[in-house]
Order: sequence, then structure tokens, then C-alpha cells
Amino acid sequence: MSRSLPGAGTAWRPLLRARAVAVDVAGGPARARVALTLAAVLAVNGADTGAISATTNNLERAFGIGNTQIGLLLTVVSLTGAVLTLPAGVLIDRTCRTRLLGGSIAAWAVTTVVSGAATSFVWLLISRIALGAVTATAGPAVASLTGDYIPAADRARVYGLILGGDLAGTGLGYLVSGDLSSVTTWRAAFWWLAVPSLVLAWVVWRLPEPARGGSSHIAAGATEVRSEQDIGVTEPGAGSDDGRGRRAPDPAEPGLAEQALSRSNVLPHKALVLREDPTSWPAWRALRYVLRVRTNLVIIAASALGYFFFNGLRSFAVIFATGHYGISKLTACPALGPR
Repeated sequence: MSRSLPGAGTAWRPLLRARAVAVDVAGGPARARVALTLAAVLAVNGADTGAISATTNNLERAFGIGNTQIGLLLTVVSLTGAVLTLPAGVLIDRTCRTRLLGGSIAAWAVTTVVSGAATSFVWLLISRIALGAVTATAGPAVASLTGDYIPAADRARVYGLILGGDLAGTGLGYLVSGDLSSVTTWRAAFWWLAVPSLVLAWVVWRLPEPARGGSSHIAAGATEVRSEQDIGVTEPGAGSDDGRGRRAPDPAEPGLAEQALSRSNVLPHKALVLREDPTSWPAWRALRYVLRVRTNLVIIAASALGYFFFNGLRSFAVIFATGHYGISKLTACPALGPR
């Protein structure tokens, strides 16, 4: 008769409780699997930011650099990712997203190892630029997969759970990388990230690719994530049944957005009304159309300013805490990390 080790159940209890909460918030085990996997994708990116922030003092001493160079290390990742996000989004629209994302995470793990092996600031900077290029696929892929896995009625709640992965990963990066760089070397603060990243790449690679357009929406309470091949996607005719007991929308009928606009007496901007299928447009034309919408410009500007503000705030938090309050890094990093 086998017996479990003393305290084994207690050690796993917080993880089991967290999983139960995720299942409840997401609306079932299948949705929770998707949400936690995509949250982990954002978490590895946040952990990398936390690792840089937690090792700032070590990097300054190792390469003889200052805060300006530290800020550059963080900025090049964001700027490279911003430049490459658009072509990455076009690629994601035309390829298997789970395979592309899994491969990108594996490449990210390799790039992290290369960053930890840097012998000069230029080496480290170039590896960070490569890291930004690899992580450019994360945002578009996560958003696209969320839309095809989760119905619109529950999407905001589930997406909030996914976005929480970034904050959790940043805190974990502070905690683990900060402690490792204090007791061993700053290189270990990067190298440890490769192990969970490779595991995550395997998990994402095995995640079923959903059908585009909502045919793979996971029902509340479902226990399995079905792929596009499992569903056998077909194009239902207007007004016909979509295979799940629901009538497919008739193009002649006004959609929900159009109905809401009619009730609000909001008139369309005639110059921006689409009169053809935009999926056949080249990338430059689609970009030009998106940037002509003023609301999009406001959202882009606000998002960029907010991102760089909070990224800078958390990036130099360790330097501020150790310098202003005179505490050690071992004390500062857990205080800034997860609670």
C-alpha cells in the first residue's frame, strides 16, 4: 500500500486552488486550459522584463554601463517588437498559430540563453534585439487565439485572466532572478527562464489549432479543446444551421453592432465604410485604413505611453528601492514581486 510523502498534499494545495479559480472564472476545464496556457505565454515575456530589472546593478558592474544603457536594453525589445508586430500579425492570419507561437517560444528560450552568455554590452544588446523580434508574435497570436477559442459574451473575463499572466510573470521574474543574481551570478537570472520556456513551447505546440471565425468556440463547462479538424468546419449557408443548433447569420440581416448603432443614432463615417472584403487587401492598404480611424490612433498613443511609463517604472524599481531605502536586493526583489 503506497503512502504519499508528508506535506505533499499541502505543497500542491495552492496550485490546485488556483486551478479551481481559473476553471470557475474561465467557465470550464477546457477554457481554463486555454486561458492558463496563453497567460503563461505572456508570463514568460513579463519574467524577462523582471529579470532585467532585478539584475540592473549586476549588469552595470559587469559591463561598466549606466542607467541609460539599462533603459536601452529594455527599450530595444519593445521597439523591435512594435516594428515587427504588424508583419507578424499578417503571418499569424495565414499560418497555424499554435505551431508558430510554440516555435517562437522555443526560439525565445534559445535567445535567453544567448543573452545570459553575453561577454559585452553589444552582445547583450544584439541578443535583446533578437528577443524582441521573436516575441513580436506573442501579442497578435494570443489575441487571435482568444477570439477563436472564447465566445464574445465571455471573452473579456477570460482575456482578463490571460492578461494577468504578464503581471504574474513580471513578479516571478523579480523574485527568482533577483535572488539568483544575488547569490550566484547575473547569468543564472537569464538561464533559468529557458527551462520553463521550453516546456511551455511544447505545451503550446500541442494545443489544438482552432477554426477561424468562431466555429471552435469552447462551450461553457467543456472538458476538451477541439481542433479545426475535429469539428470539420464547413461554410453554412445564410439562415442555415451551423451544426451546433444555431442559425448562421444572414448577410442581409443587420448585425449586433449595426443594431446598436441604429439605437444610438450614430451615423457612419461615409469615407470609412467598407464596400468590399478587406481580407483580400495587401498589408499596406489594411494598415492605412486602420490608421485613418481616429479612435484607433488615440488607443495606440495611449497604449504606447502607458506601456512605456509602467515599463520604466517597474524596470528601475529595484534601483530605486536599493538606493533610496538602503535595502539589499534580496529584500527589494521579493517586496516588488508576487505576494
